[in-house]
Amino acid sequence: MKSPNVDLYTCQRTIKFGILFVFILSIIIGCARLRPSKIPIEPISSPEEVLQRVRVRESAINNLKGLAKLKVADVKKNYPTVKEVIIAQRPFSLRMETLGFLGRPMFIFTAKDNLLSILSMSKNKYYRGNITPQSRSVFSPDLKLKDLFSILLGGIPYIDYVDAEIRFIEKDKIYFVTITKKGGTAKQFLWVDPLRFTTIKSEIYNISEDLIFKVNFDKYKKIDGMLFPLSTRIVLPLTSTKIRIEYQELKLNTTINPSTFDLDTPPNAKIIDLDE
Repeated sequence: MKSPNVDLYTCQRTIKFGILFVFILSIIIGCARLRPSKIPIEPISSPEEVLQRVRVRESAINNLKGLAKLKVADVKKNYPTVKEVIIAQRPFSLRMETLGFLGRPMFIFTAKDNLLSILSMSKNKYYRGNITPQSRSVFSPDLKLKDLFSILLGGIPYIDYVDAEIRFIEKDKIYFVTITKKGGTAKQFLWVDPLRFTTIKSEIYNISEDLIFKVNFDKYKKIDGMLFPLSTRIVLPLTSTKIRIEYQELKLNTTINPSTFDLDTPPNAKIIDLDE
């Protein structure tokens, strides 16, 4: 014969499990109701209109100040994940600090007024030069600095195109936009959310139809009233380079002192002119 205490304990466990099950079910149902259940009744047929809406959303982000985990890998090395301070201000001012032990900067990069400055703390070397449309990022020769700037602000770098096409993929509930460079020398594909006009992914192919650039935006979240991708992945196949940026702390359209983008030459640092 079972003890009354055993029956009471079993009953209590059953009740608790039932309450927990109802609670979890209510959360699942509630979350399901929060998801958008409808797409636009008449999908937009103009690629330019979709691209314009994407640009308007992106351009609303005037500046950014954040702390991110940065991971870079290429054909030579799989570099360790580092913490990166990222500060960006339109039209084109940028400061990036690679943090080391105890959060001290090991490497500082700034771009302002078409001037580029790089300071290696460990080597005590100060690099400086002029910024041109062809200036490359510090991560890869295949990634232009102006394109990295757009990506850091949650935007897409576009090819200089003359033709655009669009189709709505019903199965995925997404716009698929194709833009083509003059002479067909390059094509770019964009996957765009039809409700929020956020870019999910973009790929660029050269005239030989080789993939030369890919970026994925993920984990969109409302920050200071604006949608922003907290996770960014960049792939540059020609140099087998992969870059991952995961924002941990982030502020948008905040106050940034213009002097933030200045980088003074440290005493006794060796100065290297990049334009020579």
